[in-house]
Amino acid sequence: MKKVYISIYEYACERRELDAQKIHNFLSASSYSIVSKPQLADIIIFITCGIIEKNTESCLQYIKKYQKYGAQLIVGGCGPGIDKERIQAIHKGAMFTTSDMRALDSLFPDQAVPFSSIDDAPFKFSMLDKGIFGSIMTKIMFRIPCAQKLFKTIVRTILNRRFGPYSFLSLKAVGLDNEYYIKIADGCVSQCSYCALSNAIGPLKSKPIASCLAEFTRGLEQGYTNFYLTGDDTGAYGIDCGHTLPDVLEEITSVQGTYNLLISSFNSAWLCTYIDRIESLVTNGRIKSMVIPVQSGNSEVLTAMNRFSDVATIKDAVTRIKKACPDIWLSTHIIVGFPTESDSAFYDTLTFATTTPFDEVQLFAFSLKPGTKAQDITPRISEASIAARMNKARDFFKKNKYTCYMHKTDFLYASQYKAPRL
Repeated sequence: MKKVYISIYEYACERRELDAQKIHNFLSASSYSIVSKPQLADIIIFITCGIIEKNTESCLQYIKKYQKYGAQLIVGGCGPGIDKERIQAIHKGAMFTTSDMRALDSLFPDQAVPFSSIDDAPFKFSMLDKGIFGSIMTKIMFRIPCAQKLFKTIVRTILNRRFGPYSFLSLKAVGLDNEYYIKIADGCVSQCSYCALSNAIGPLKSKPIASCLAEFTRGLEQGYTNFYLTGDDTGAYGIDCGHTLPDVLEEITSVQGTYNLLISSFNSAWLCTYIDRIESLVTNGRIKSMVIPVQSGNSEVLTAMNRFSDVATIKDAVTRIKKACPDIWLSTHIIVGFPTESDSAFYDTLTFATTTPFDEVQLFAFSLKPGTKAQDITPRISEASIAARMNKARDFFKKNKYTCYMHKTDFLYASQYKAPRL
């Protein structure tokens, strides 16, 4: 029995974490042994991320690290679709892309069940090898369930009170109790000028509504109560097969029971397109959270990004959602320092973020990805200026009573959640 170690880049998105778990299930169904350390493996599978340059550079270092173990190394994820030549320069072995995971059948010819027959995973993959401390903690958590529950409860309480129960930091660190993922679509229809992901994830492929509903019903019957609806371009769901995101939401929310829905990657263009139906859907309180990436609060910058650029319409749509359901958690993403972004455009974005009823704002320093259309857009903003703007953004949000977390000058998280008094 061959032993396989599965690793995923630590900052990969939730969709790739779901893919990694599906790979785990595929190999387990064919009697491969999944091991917790790379030095124990005959085969190492590394799932990469290439959305920004720093991720690509980190993944290249991980590939070099895993080559030292002497096992067969298979590189997957978005990296081979975005940075194929750079990976091939250091790795001469097998690769597969996110859009062609069926290639695993040929990489594992003795598989008992083809990859296409494996259901999408409703849970994210969790790496077991996390260093000495991580290994000890993992053993304790897996062997003593009450310790795992206590640890999560403590961390969740701290993060929830500081940032909010549906905040990015809370969900990333410990998640929710009884959480269940439904990947309703793969691929993307957007052509954002800064993004190279379409080379890795391919065109939109929506899952039939009946399949989405069946997965939801199965999870509900198993006792799960917090359901994530996710995809690379969630808002575009169904346009490849004559349906829409509101169609599948209406089917799911018509099911009786106690449950919550969290919607990720709901781009503002789709929110504005379906605002009337979405506004009606949120009134029943089942939809608890939406991530609505806007990326800028300046229409000229949004046009350069090749994104929906009617800032006033976006603001109106978000406001309508919040008025229809005041308790819904609304999050957005902002890119700081995109080419052509002037100082005034930057402050337009900060003003937009704090005057639109978002509960949290995630700011990302712009990272130029070679081969994207953004490479030809000028003038570019220097790294020093981007770093300075990130610091200014932190100060701006703090002045406006947001709780902030900043990772170097690459990422800024701001939440205006106010924990209730006990």
